[in-house]
Amino acid sequence: MRRIAIVISLIFINYFAIGQQVVGSVDSTTVHLGTKVGYYIKVTGENISNPEVDLTSLDTFDTFTIISTGAWRALEGNTGFVQALKVIPTQEGAIYIPKVKVSFESNGSKVSAYTRRINLDVLENTSLPQDILSNKPNATEPLTLEDFIPYLIALALLFGLIGLWLYYKRKNKPKEIVIPEVIIPPHEIALSKLKALKLSKVWETDTKTFHSKLSMILREYLGGRFKIHAVESTTGEIVDDMKTANMKKENIQQFKDIFEMADLVKFAKATPPKDIHDKILSFAEKFVQTTKPKIEQKETEN
Repeated sequence: MRRIAIVISLIFINYFAIGQQVVGSVDSTTVHLGTKVGYYIKVTGENISNPEVDLTSLDTFDTFTIISTGAWRALEGNTGFVQALKVIPTQEGAIYIPKVKVSFESNGSKVSAYTRRINLDVLENTSLPQDILSNKPNATEPLTLEDFIPYLIALALLFGLIGLWLYYKRKNKPKEIVIPEVIIPPHEIALSKLKALKLSKVWETDTKTFHSKLSMILREYLGGRFKIHAVESTTGEIVDDMKTANMKKENIQQFKDIFEMADLVKFAKATPPKDIHDKILSFAEKFVQTTKPKIEQKETEN
């Protein structure tokens, strides 16, 4: 954005600086057809020398004729030069004197600039001698860099506005809020499920469902905590995997006691004690508490 602003500033400075150095003027902008009009080209500024004018653009126009060209004359105070020309309009209506190129030296450098186009209102003149009229073909004023300066300025402003819009759009874009994934430790999941199972008292109506859920809770816990594939393994396979995972012997025995107690309840013909299911749940909770990570265990104790 800063570079765009600098470029725009330089375009404006160069454009208006040139406009102040080279000026074209006439005696009057309202004239009669075939009458002489004084046209003056003035170059002003400090340390200006060797002015030259290119009248090619004037020679190719059929709306007027150049009848005299004066020499360059220095202005008072050595502030520049002026050249006087005489032209005769050869066409009625709204015509114009095109801009002309003026070259000169300024502070040792060769500089070129253009006068501005001057519009004339040519009135009818019945006493005009016919031999003054020009038979030159129609001509168009040649395009120069100055013709494109207004478009370049507009284009630079447009790109500047687009750049500002993109900058503020990106700046004010709401930041995407990344919600971190909450990972619940396996022991918390297991303890929560054991608590819910205890509150449900499902064993009062369906003993098989109770032991299936208890077994699955402990199997999932072993998988999450020790990476043991316990869900589809037998009790013997789970015990072997627990030994491979270097679990403590007392913890392995806790697991075996829970499953053996559950098997006795499931397969015993006698009616089990009323509090047996509470005891099995208590053993399961103790197993999870004693095998959960030590850091978590310390935080719980504190």
